[in-house]
Amino acid sequence: MSSMERQSEKDVEDQVQELATKLHSEASTIRWNALTIGLKEIKLRLSRVWQVEQIVLPLLLITVSLILLNVLMSFVCLFFVFFVIALLFVFRRYDSQLLIGTAVLLLTVSAVELAWGSATYANTLMEWAIYFLMLGILVSFAEYVRKEIFERLGVTDSHK
Repeated sequence: MSSMERQSEKDVEDQVQELATKLHSEASTIRWNALTIGLKEIKLRLSRVWQVEQIVLPLLLITVSLILLNVLMSFVCLFFVFFVIALLFVFRRYDSQLLIGTAVLLLTVSAVELAWGSATYANTLMEWAIYFLMLGILVSFAEYVRKEIFERLGVTDSHK
């Protein structure tokens, strides 16, 4: 073999090696981009789950509590149900306006029941409305205190 053939073979090997390095680099970049896109997609889906949780679960919790209020008539059971609801709304950071809206809705239904002549059921609905209103105010106060503490400490709220 002549030196020229050896040189051309070496040049071809160098070019192949250079192309293999570029291909490996491009493949790594493509994998990284795919991973980044995958992580962004997961984050987007989790944010959608968080949004659904912030809307559906509190409404479901309120519905279950209304059913329990209808079934359980003792004051201790009522206190326990509302205590659990308050804890869930405060620690899961559900919107307290849902509780206040429930109170307004119950007052409206109570007025309709009173107009139809069912005073005992209307009184029961009014009591429940007062409980939900008090609970909404307490959860709103807890939200306000949390916000003030976070502002004073300079901590950002990760759920907002």
